[in-house]
Amino acid sequence: MFCEIMRYLDKQNYIYCVVGRTSDFPHKIVGDVDIVLNLPHKNSAFHKLATTLSDNKSFRIVQHLQHETVAHYYVIYSNCEKNEEHFIKLDLCGDYVRNARVLLSAKEILQGRQKALDKQGNEKGFYIAAPEVEFIYYLVKKIDKLSLSDEQVEHLSTTWRKAPDAARKKIKHFWNEEHVKRIVDAAKSNDWTWVQDNIALLQKNLHKRSPRLSITRWLDEMRRICHRITNPTGIHIVFLGPDGSGKTSVIKRVSNNLEPVFRDKAYYHLFPKQSTGKNAPETDPHRGKPRNYLPSIAKLFLWLYRYWSGYLLNIHPKKIKSTAIYLDRYYHDLLVDPKRYRYGSPMWLARLVGKLVPKPDLWILLDAPPEVLQSRKQEVPFKESARQRQAYLDLIKEFDNSVVINASQPLGDVVTDANKAILELMASRTEKRLAKSIR
Repeated sequence: MFCEIMRYLDKQNYIYCVVGRTSDFPHKIVGDVDIVLNLPHKNSAFHKLATTLSDNKSFRIVQHLQHETVAHYYVIYSNCEKNEEHFIKLDLCGDYVRNARVLLSAKEILQGRQKALDKQGNEKGFYIAAPEVEFIYYLVKKIDKLSLSDEQVEHLSTTWRKAPDAARKKIKHFWNEEHVKRIVDAAKSNDWTWVQDNIALLQKNLHKRSPRLSITRWLDEMRRICHRITNPTGIHIVFLGPDGSGKTSVIKRVSNNLEPVFRDKAYYHLFPKQSTGKNAPETDPHRGKPRNYLPSIAKLFLWLYRYWSGYLLNIHPKKIKSTAIYLDRYYHDLLVDPKRYRYGSPMWLARLVGKLVPKPDLWILLDAPPEVLQSRKQEVPFKESARQRQAYLDLIKEFDNSVVINASQPLGDVVTDANKAILELMASRTEKRLAKSIR
């Protein structure tokens, strides 16, 4: 995937370079691929490039985040191999901007770019920054983020040795003489202890010397933040299904498989609120008697409050932060199995309240014949398993954003089908948003 993208950039005569630790590229890529391009400071320019990459190929864009005014993060997905998902995470930017400050311009970063070579001197098929530029870019980035690990300083020292005089001149643009001497000594000796211990001080001085954005670019930054809030890039998924359908096992596998698409993940059981402890397995869900009329009505409105408060405090903020939120069961389980929740009032009222509960982005029903369900769990009689299965199938028809998956398959196949359903939704949503931005 990486090599094909690099070939496309070269073929279309894009001026670019890959920055960061690229010594293992393209054979081993861990994390993001950071690419600086000489593109106009317009979202449409980046989106056109990203969408063209996925045209007429087995690639699809399943995620897009604009994390700075001229920095766009795309996750591209390919399922070229059966039952396997492959992802590449592209971080495309023009100027290097952080917290409304231009730290390095694209012109500076691309100046003197060169072809990447392996240890034998063979071309690797992509461009990288000049050594002194790579040094200052990486150093500025890590100090600005207050993150400088031993592995990262090794990369800095290696890069420094390739062009020490030119790198020293770059350092002088950002820090005073004392700090320059400290950084140069660290790079020469590969002992970065002082820099790591004083990274907050270096960050403060870095910001003082970096120009702020213009009013136009500042307004663009405000628009970016508003867009992130109104168009969250996370997803809210509800898994439904009778006991024995494998919801917990599937959610665990899916959430791990799709980690590259999201910045974080969250799991809830029934309510979108972190439980205080582990949910004990339910061995007899129908043992309790239904509550009386008024307590049952009170329960419905208590649940409505819990779902809305959970959505506003947990789900939507996490979606803004590009989190995948998985729920095992939801309010609508009460409509299928009121006895489990000891509901004793009219079902029409429960269905009415259900229409007021915040809806997920995707419903996934894990469906299996009652024989399969009973072979896995026997908390309820065979007849009840059959009834619940049909009730879930009838319920899911009411939702447009839903998919039914055959849960009688081997677990790996069920997980693959769930992955595909989520990725299809993410790809469709992302492509629509990008197309709208390009127009």
